[in-house]
Amino acid sequence: MYPFIGFAKDIHNLRHDQTRPLILGGITIPCEYAIIAHSDGDVVYHAVASAILGAMGSSTTIGEIFNDQDSTWKNMDSLQIVTYVMQLMEKQHYAIHNIDITIVCEQVRLAPYLQTIQKHLMNVLHIAHLGIKCTRFEDPQNQQIECDVICSLINHN
Repeated sequence: MYPFIGFAKDIHNLRHDQTRPLILGGITIPCEYAIIAHSDGDVVYHAVASAILGAMGSSTTIGEIFNDQDSTWKNMDSLQIVTYVMQLMEKQHYAIHNIDITIVCEQVRLAPYLQTIQKHLMNVLHIAHLGIKCTRFEDPQNQQIECDVICSLINHN
């Protein structure tokens, strides 16, 4: 049994906004920034879902499934995206073998929240471990947040 590998990247702009929460991997990060997005903008959930789709060999994107031109998905909790993709994965007899996540953000210090995000994601994804880390762009002017995910799946067929 060999693994199927998927990689994904999600990038959004940030803005000063204390009226909208910054959510990463389903966890609200207390800060003065918010992600500019149609949904809640959770770059971790978006990249995880996209990496799983890629590992399954799908050419469909989460943007095609949850179109940002459709008001139905406005301010949507991105857990819906992950739940949908997990159901597709399970229907096709895949299981997550490993996930590694890197969050890149200059404006918000994320290290204090990584363990909380990790535990939450392991629960959501039904896995015993995953790698998660953060780094910076090394550019004080950068107003973006990026999440890179590599995922390996195994198929039980």
